[in-house]
Amino acid sequence: MQGIPSNAGDYTPQSGIFTLGPDACVLSLNAAAERLLGTGAAELLGRSLLERFASAASRSRLQLSDCLREGQPLADVPATWVDAAGQALPVLLNLAPMLGPAGPSGLAVLSACRVHGAAGLSHFKSIVRSSAEAILSCDEDGAIASWNEGAEALYGYSEREMLGQPLAALYAPERRGEAAQLLAHVRNGGQLRDFVTCRQHRDGHEVEVSLSLFRLQSSAGFSEFTHDTGAIRRRMGVLLSWALEDPLTRLANRRALLDRLGVAMRKSERTGLPGALLFIDLDDFKQVNDCQGHEAGDEVLLEVARRLRVLVRDADTVARIGGDEFVVLLDALESDFNAAQSHAEAVAAKLLDALGRIEAGAAVCSASVGVTLFAGQTLSREQLMARADTAMYQAKTSGKNRAHVLAPFISPRALPALAS
Repeated sequence: MQGIPSNAGDYTPQSGIFTLGPDACVLSLNAAAERLLGTGAAELLGRSLLERFASAASRSRLQLSDCLREGQPLADVPATWVDAAGQALPVLLNLAPMLGPAGPSGLAVLSACRVHGAAGLSHFKSIVRSSAEAILSCDEDGAIASWNEGAEALYGYSEREMLGQPLAALYAPERRGEAAQLLAHVRNGGQLRDFVTCRQHRDGHEVEVSLSLFRLQSSAGFSEFTHDTGAIRRRMGVLLSWALEDPLTRLANRRALLDRLGVAMRKSERTGLPGALLFIDLDDFKQVNDCQGHEAGDEVLLEVARRLRVLVRDADTVARIGGDEFVVLLDALESDFNAAQSHAEAVAAKLLDALGRIEAGAAVCSASVGVTLFAGQTLSREQLMARADTAMYQAKTSGKNRAHVLAPFISPRALPALAS
């Protein structure tokens, strides 16, 4: 185990010391940790230490998580812990990492910030004020008493506008009774952590938030820590789109295509309706990149994507799976297999016509198309893709700018449905 960082401060008997397993799971803690944080060992053992930091300390949580995972020490990072009584406690966070049998682990130390005099108090206040999380406090009647920069960013109101205003002012008129209900719940001893609700931005739009509300022990009133869950969901949506879309053309990528192909094959097994894969590779595309540059190549790929989109049904899938390779998945074709094959061949002919001449300066591209049909799940998705790829190469070696159709493998279970 690496030693405690030399600049991490003095660890007195009042320092809370934790041993952490993977994912910051608390394995043990000393008595000082219980006293410092106002909570018993039973509430922490087996749970992630990260869960117990206030939302305002999300940056500290990320630092602890990253350093634990990467085996790096952490020294004197300011954080805010909210104890079981709802008191916000400024602490200094330190970490000495080690490698345990189940993965990264470590020794974490939490020390109470030494807030002595005006300078120390000012330091802690500056941490709260500049936090990206929305932190506010209100008096016993719900009038707002403090308002940080994170709250201004989340709701659009300045501190001057909100001081003295009721907490209910953050809600749409039809929801304002909720503010009094939440305050009453906590006033009567209830817990309110990560409560999801909707509030209203200054410009009138709805803001979905997750809030934790605590009773202040030092004086009458409440403290609230809030973050924007709608923004988190939007970021997750962007990440998901990156995972399933080709970044250049915004077509489905290989992962999304394989997922939809699996669905289409299971549907074919159930209904007996065939489907088809059309594998498209551009002819002489390398000349575009070599002679005109990669920007011209990207423009060609975007034009191919545009043309492919308008040629297929809404139920079908167009994907770019890499380089100048595209795939069209035709789902649920005619029940008569000969009619289904004629449908796929007609689509291939339209693709050849649409992609027969794509100009980029002096360079000209066409396309070769490989076609294979499927009914049921005799082949795996990867095997079916390989057959379509083989058909495409046969088209290319036969002279390019043409299509080649491979005879399909048909699941025996699908034959009765096809024959009926």
